[in-house]
Amino acid sequence: MKASLFARRGTLAAVAASAVALLCLVGLSPASASADVTTGKAIITINSGKAGHISAVKPATVSKRIGRKGAKVTGSVSEGMFGNGASAAIAGGIRFTNGKRKITATALRVDVTGKKTTVTGKLAGKSVSIFNAFGAATVDEATGQARLSGGKLYLAKGAAGTIRKALKLKKAPKGQLGGLFLNIKTTYVDQYAEQCGVGVASRAIDSWPDATSLPTLNGATTITSPTSINWGFKASFRGYVYGTMTAGGKSDKALQPLDGAARTMPPFDPTRGFSFPVSGGQHASNGAGLADDQAVINGTGTALFCNSEHGFWASISDPTIVIDGENSRIVATVSQNINGNGMFGDPGPWQTIQRVDLARLNVASVTPTESEGAVTWTEIPVSLASGVAPFATYPADTALDPISVTVAGS
Repeated sequence: MKASLFARRGTLAAVAASAVALLCLVGLSPASASADVTTGKAIITINSGKAGHISAVKPATVSKRIGRKGAKVTGSVSEGMFGNGASAAIAGGIRFTNGKRKITATALRVDVTGKKTTVTGKLAGKSVSIFNAFGAATVDEATGQARLSGGKLYLAKGAAGTIRKALKLKKAPKGQLGGLFLNIKTTYVDQYAEQCGVGVASRAIDSWPDATSLPTLNGATTITSPTSINWGFKASFRGYVYGTMTAGGKSDKALQPLDGAARTMPPFDPTRGFSFPVSGGQHASNGAGLADDQAVINGTGTALFCNSEHGFWASISDPTIVIDGENSRIVATVSQNINGNGMFGDPGPWQTIQRVDLARLNVASVTPTESEGAVTWTEIPVSLASGVAPFATYPADTALDPISVTVAGS
């Protein structure tokens, strides 16, 4: 698709500081947040009477009594989070009693890192570390799973002292009290689950190299009159996605403009591309002929390519057009979920949003023209950048839709 950005070229008056400020007006705008679902359980076993009589705080339950004082307390887990390790909330809590005296540990959350697992929570109204468990846990961030079996359970030093005081014990409970079993399974839900409904096989964060810095335009003018960037990524890809979804009775979900984006004209073409509103930008003529001109044009909105029939989607948000000689490119915030259902080999990951250099612009093959103060690059060849490939199932250097750019400043 083509992008026409009409403005007037005037006297170069903007200072470099203003240019830098306006170049930073691009942000991330995914259509919606994800809502991951965590299942599993945590079993805290205390088989020693050092900490008094053990019982459960609902909705946790005592799944087994151990002697007169010990118990196996089981609670479901939720709110799983994965990064360098894993963490999850544990429902309910544990009650420690000694005669009529009691103290409860509630609002429990387990954090798994390496060979040490920590259970924090509220004890005597204060948020503290309550248990430490030692044992080799397995954490798979990509699939959202963590497991610990037979972790050796100890009270944290501060918690042991608090329990001793509350229960009037002769000494603080020390040494191994029992064990910890943990099983966390988080089913990831991507940010376009509502719009597209593709399941997540695995999740990947920071999948691609970050976008390179935008150029600093010296003596630049502010672009005041552009209205939109019109570009559709790749016409044949749009046709394939639309055709597949139409066959499945879901044509209305195939090509979705979100976050203020729209579809380009004419409306009777169901595979037409996308229009991204322009939020601002800069243009510098540099005084060395049109071929030396630079421009940065910031777009907003999201293009969502949804092919739930073949188990994937890809999104392009907030594109920025950079005219800068050999470094000319399209920068955008992208994400994709290539679950695949076998269409493209093994199911791929949900690659979360990231600002990247999406495509290269071959401005050297185009001779810019000037008319009434506006500079135009017509039908600039566009190809997929190597750093982001494969994207939307395409390898690096794949030819994409050309783009035409007309810029000028006040």
